[in-house]
Amino acid sequence: MAPPGGMTKWLFYTVLGMLADILDVILTFLIPPRRPQRSLLPSDVDHLSNEEILELKKRGTQIHPDDGVLKLTPGVIGKSSQDIDENTPEASEANALDLLFAKTTIPVPRVRRVVRLQWDFLIVMDYIEGPTLAQVWRTLSTWRKLYVAFTLRRYIRQIRRLTASTTMPLGPLSAQGPRTCESPVWGPVPPYRGPFASYSELSAFFNNRLRMALEKKKVPEDDPSRKELFDDSEPLVLTHQDINLHNIIVGEDGRLWLIDWGWSGYYPPWFEYVAMKRQNEEERVSGPSTFFSMDAHVGMRKWLFYSILGTIADVLDTILTIVVPPKRPQKSLLPSDIDHLSDGEILELQQKGTRLHPDYSILKLTPNTVAKISQDVDECPADASEANALDLLFAKTTIPVPRVWPTLLTWRKLYIAFTLRHYVHQLRRFTASTTVPPGPLSADGPRTCESPVWGQVQSHRSPFASYSDLSTFCNDRLRMAQKNEKVPEDDPSREELFDDSELLVLTHQDINLRNIILGEDGHLWLIDWGWSGYYLPWFEYAAMERQNEDERISGTNDGLWKAFVPFICGPYFRQEEWLQRMSSVLNYI
Repeated sequence: MAPPGGMTKWLFYTVLGMLADILDVILTFLIPPRRPQRSLLPSDVDHLSNEEILELKKRGTQIHPDDGVLKLTPGVIGKSSQDIDENTPEASEANALDLLFAKTTIPVPRVRRVVRLQWDFLIVMDYIEGPTLAQVWRTLSTWRKLYVAFTLRRYIRQIRRLTASTTMPLGPLSAQGPRTCESPVWGPVPPYRGPFASYSELSAFFNNRLRMALEKKKVPEDDPSRKELFDDSEPLVLTHQDINLHNIIVGEDGRLWLIDWGWSGYYPPWFEYVAMKRQNEEERVSGPSTFFSMDAHVGMRKWLFYSILGTIADVLDTILTIVVPPKRPQKSLLPSDIDHLSDGEILELQQKGTRLHPDYSILKLTPNTVAKISQDVDECPADASEANALDLLFAKTTIPVPRVWPTLLTWRKLYIAFTLRHYVHQLRRFTASTTVPPGPLSADGPRTCESPVWGQVQSHRSPFASYSDLSTFCNDRLRMAQKNEKVPEDDPSREELFDDSELLVLTHQDINLRNIILGEDGHLWLIDWGWSGYYLPWFEYAAMERQNEDERISGTNDGLWKAFVPFICGPYFRQEEWLQRMSSVLNYI
């Protein structure tokens, strides 16, 4: 259920979660997860008696001042059980770890022995070497943080497959009846409730507390909030209840180990979310929580959405390419109706040709052939760069190259967006060698570059002899813009330079609805490669964004098409914003 006023946020995380789960299913099928190898090996206390282990406890080294955790041997620790109830016959945390080891592949410390003490138990388990996420979180890259979030979601999906049977009590895992439940959900004073003999008892407890709160606030009897009862619509599942940066270890094997299951038990699935939320609000427990809450600003959420959506789409694209290899359209393989004509005869046809579009120099010569005047800005070029690009695409890709958008169903539009992303994906496999200059494809040296990226007043720039020339040009224009706007010398924006971190790739530079033809064979044909050339990958995104701003070029202001742009080209929001800052001086030669 989406919270009032939070529909957009709820929808964002719901869709993002669904996409992540699809990727999880695919990865699990392709690369089945395995239990960590060290958990399958014998420990260095297996041969010891309980008494010998208790002797080790006396000499053990305390790992953390706030936890009753002692290092007994180089590979084993001892931890006091955290059960609230006195004289419990078993350690619920050990029960949870045993269940997780038997039924999941989640890296958790393996329990080697449970030794009875006077009031509680000593749980002897594997020592996991490595820093906690609290220690390294701020040093991780954004992609590494995303990997952490995705991995934790995969762990929780495994955990939630462990549902409580009808005879299993709510709360800590125990075969001896219900236990007192400890969790951040209850709040700090006191952090435990129960025991609850059944799910209905837990539900009744919360509903009674809600009524008490409403009466204290003097909420009217007919207020809608009185009808909102405890959500017990889902079965009880195993939950950790204490997932925070201190309880996740980056192991020596690179895997994320989930430790400290002292509060774990069978609860409604949404308890895990509430517990994590509470931990994040308490800095003492959660540590450096920046970005870990995933409640970043709108721009970050937008970037994150398109990044993960694109990654999942690329995985699906790879699978489909393996299962159903794309083929070049049959029409492109057949002879044309001008193959037998001489150049002179083709020029005769041009004189009698029918103009297809008033704004373009495109003539229909025969029922199946058109002629287009090359768009190279340079005078008397040695070759036609658009023809070079089309020849390369025909030879190396399966992209069909030769105003129905408002009438299409949403699913058809989604298919078009996915197909265009697939095309762009193919284009980016063509990288420029170190000797190839940026700009139009030519064997005759650098050419003048024409692109919507440069702006409308002057849509072309002089030839760039090298990648560094292009970078220098853009950085100079940014400095000019900052000088005009009187940006202080110590402003952080002055340190943000042109992003030349990626290789030059083949880009179309003019992908808009007018340049995509829905062919009779069902293929999407991508036409008008006049502005194509070797540029940075984010130039494609910036060019599509500029096309979207101009209704005359893009042909529509359709909101869905605009939303597809970051999906098709990648979410290069930061680079496009950087380009906007220098737009005021882009018209200077």
